[in-house]
Amino acid sequence: MQSVQLAQEIAKQYELVLPETVDEEMLLKILEQKVIEWIQSGAEEFFQMLYRLDISEKKIKEATAKIETRNGEIETIKASLSDRNKDLATKKGELDVLIS
Repeated sequence: MQSVQLAQEIAKQYELVLPETVDEEMLLKILEQKVIEWIQSGAEEFFQMLYRLDISEKKIKEATAKIETRNGEIETIKASLSDRNKDLATKKGELDVLIS
C-alpha cells in the first residue's frame, strides 16, 4: 500500500515514532506535535525545516499573519470574558446587598 510506505518515509525523514498501524488522521496529529516541538525548541530549527521543505517566504508570512490574527481574536475573547465576569460579580454583590 502506497500510504503505508509514505507514512514510513515521513517518519524516517522527520524522526517520528509511529504505531504499527497509522491512518492519515493519526499521521497528521503526530506531524502537528512535531511542528509544535520545532516551534517550542526555537524558531531557527523550525524555519530551517521550512526552508528544506522549500516553503516560500510568502506562505510563511501568510501563515504567521493568520496565527497572529487568531491570537488577537483569542485575546479579545479573553478580555470580553473577563469584563463579563467582573460585571457578573458586581451584579452578584448588588444582589447580596439587596437580599441582606
